[in-house]
Amino acid sequence: MMFVALAGVLTACGAARGTTVGLAAAPRSGIARLANVTPEAASAVVLISTSGTATAPAVRLDPPRPAAGTVTSASFVDAAHGWVITTDESSPDLAHWLWATADGGQTWNPVRSALTAVTTETDPVVRFADVDDGWIVGDALWATHDGGASWHEVPLPAPFAQGDVLGLSAGAGAVHVAVIEQSGNGADQHILVAPAGSDALQVSPVVIPHGAAPVADFEFAFAGARGWLIYNERIAAAGAQLAKGSWVDWSQPCPATGPGFVAAAPDASLVVALCSEGVWAGPQLVVVLQVSTDGGATFHAAAAAPPATVGSLAAVVAAPDTNTIVAAYTPQNGTTRVERSTDRGQHWTRVAAALPSDTSWSQLTFASPTVGFAVTSLGLLVTHDGGVTFTPATVS
Repeated sequence: MMFVALAGVLTACGAARGTTVGLAAAPRSGIARLANVTPEAASAVVLISTSGTATAPAVRLDPPRPAAGTVTSASFVDAAHGWVITTDESSPDLAHWLWATADGGQTWNPVRSALTAVTTETDPVVRFADVDDGWIVGDALWATHDGGASWHEVPLPAPFAQGDVLGLSAGAGAVHVAVIEQSGNGADQHILVAPAGSDALQVSPVVIPHGAAPVADFEFAFAGARGWLIYNERIAAAGAQLAKGSWVDWSQPCPATGPGFVAAAPDASLVVALCSEGVWAGPQLVVVLQVSTDGGATFHAAAAAPPATVGSLAAVVAAPDTNTIVAAYTPQNGTTRVERSTDRGQHWTRVAAALPSDTSWSQLTFASPTVGFAVTSLGLLVTHDGGVTFTPATVS
């Protein structure tokens, strides 16, 4: 069984980047991974190779305290409780570590996890549904149901046991795992869902064909018990929505000329899709915001698009409340813009202008109408004013 770490947004050269979801290069052969980690075994954990043989020496999880690294993935369940994965790029084996905060990012502590001392060529992803239930995709799919005190590997159900994990998200009280099923008839992609607290992954009805593009990613958004996703294979190729706990077909609003990115207000009164049109086809490169006020059933283009001279290949978008939209995107000229609207896209104001113009954004989430967190090339950024300003949060 091979698992593929995830990528968040598409870079200007078309390669996968970062933290949210996507198809990336497979981990290196023979990668070491941790067996089940419990507090009792925390002082001496033996690394197990993918071939099933033990490798020496044993590794202590704590102490010492890991060195600070680059934040590559983040997950917050409220304004106080969150987790991030850091990568120690200075180490020859690119070790990954999981950290937790209970005060909104002011202080951090390393958490025992399946990532400890594990190396991969791609960045692992962490997602929590609540303070107890979380998941990590790295060299395998791992879960905790006790807030990170112990972790265990979650097997994929047949016929996906030999497939790849392409996407991971948590929302609507569940975990959502995008997988690909290799068969003689081609490669179909499916979404597996399990309630928080359970490892019983169930296959949703939606089937998403996998094409020939070398890069793909799943963009998820949730509001209450509802969810939406746009599947990008360089272009916005398919969509799905969460209905009664299962993913079904949904006509996403972005044209098949570039990627799309989706967000929803907490009460589902506002669903938006940021569409990069004309990137791979079409006469004009533009960024268009599609707005829905009926839960994604119908969309209309916002009166004013986020300002951009050319279409954007890399973007994140969030809707912290029923009227506010925050979008960060990098047009092909390489100058990142962060724009904010408080009237559902009718007017836009440039924000976070003090950040370097080449800052890349791979994740943006809001835990409340005012408190949000972003994973960027600068590290983890925090806003306490609904996205008007962002400040760095030091993870160490």
